[in-house]
Amino acid sequence: MKANLRNLISILLSLAALAFIFVLNWQTPAPFPDPLLWVLFAALLAYTTMYGIPIGVGEVSLVPMVALTAVFTMGILPAAAAVTASDLFYGFYRWNWPCLLYTSD
Repeated sequence: MKANLRNLISILLSLAALAFIFVLNWQTPAPFPDPLLWVLFAALLAYTTMYGIPIGVGEVSLVPMVALTAVFTMGILPAAAAVTASDLFYGFYRWNWPCLLYTSD
């Protein structure tokens, strides 16, 4: 799969997931956490998505651990919104500056 198509799919799925989370939150509003905490987790998730830890022949990603920490700290809907927002940011980042990231394509 071409990198541009993969990035476009990532961006579109992130927008769809954010819309779904918005609809879920509209029906049963949950208290949203401190915006600074949400931005911190979204930025940390975007960073851990972009840069894994190289080991041997592959990489280890810290995204699952950070996402689980976000769920325990903020709740499921704000954490899901932070994950999809970070994925959206990462898709735009790869779309605009693919040469700055290591890709296997």
